[in-house]
Amino acid sequence: MGERSKDRPGVNYPTFREQFSLLNFSSNRKVPVISLFDMPKKLTKEKINISICGLNCKPRKLTWRNLRLIKTEKKRLPLICQIFNWGEFVKWEGWKLKDILDKYNLAGKENRYFTFSSRDGEYFESLSWEEAMDDRTMIVFKMDGKELSNEHGGPLRLIVPQVQGFKSVKWLDGIRSFREDPKGIKFLLRQSLNHKLSKEIKKKYKIIE
Repeated sequence: MGERSKDRPGVNYPTFREQFSLLNFSSNRKVPVISLFDMPKKLTKEKINISICGLNCKPRKLTWRNLRLIKTEKKRLPLICQIFNWGEFVKWEGWKLKDILDKYNLAGKENRYFTFSSRDGEYFESLSWEEAMDDRTMIVFKMDGKELSNEHGGPLRLIVPQVQGFKSVKWLDGIRSFREDPKGIKFLLRQSLNHKLSKEIKKKYKIIE
């Protein structure tokens, strides 16, 4: 098994905890290290080469140079692992996902769902059009003023603060649109059948629908 810890008070562990490759909630980390599969090798932002594909199945590339042409945003947003009873507000820096999708002509409602895949070669999750177009949904490269570390999903990760944290895919490697929901790996593994946050959690972190 990979790195794991149970040092942080209040953290609840699910019955499938042993399926995680990395699981570290040690108290000296503001944001824990969580990974279902083995962490990929570190990649510099200059080597970012994300495949982005619409319904026509003709992939294009999203590079660091492309991203730098899009206006960046700084937002203080929560990352919530409801499964583990954990959450934290973080200052993120990056781009609204909808601005990137618009740049690549993928913002139309015909793109009813989007999938986001990880460089680990295994992990992927999906978002509805509404979730993807939410102003809070971002692709980020900085966390609390520092470039994302590899263990926290660098150089780029997805942040979707209004739903459960497993939708915030780390080590982002691919984006693709679909007409029907491909679900996500947590659903397919029967680990998490619902990505919505509870009323209590939304109230605690002041998340408005």
